[in-house]
Amino acid sequence: MRQNVRLWIESVIVSAFLIVMFYIWQIVQGYMITKKIISSAVAPSVNTTFDLPSEVAFVYTNQVDWAVLLGCFLLLAVVYYGVRMVINRTGK
Repeated sequence: MRQNVRLWIESVIVSAFLIVMFYIWQIVQGYMITKKIISSAVAPSVNTTFDLPSEVAFVYTNQVDWAVLLGCFLLLAVVYYGVRMVINRTGK
């Protein structure tokens, strides 16, 4: 039974890690896209002088659905646990 508890803890840690890495990857992608778009928009106007808008509107459109996030977390943990149990049984 002790091995199963250890495996569940490992499953929870791996699931949390995968979800955190998913969100970090989304942040990195957003940064790279923003950097590319701003660079291409400002580059042609380097030789000309004009005023840039002083106000920028930021819109937050992606709400985190905690039920879906929790469901994904539990699904990842159960799948990881199942795969590890199969690997442990076939390895012995």
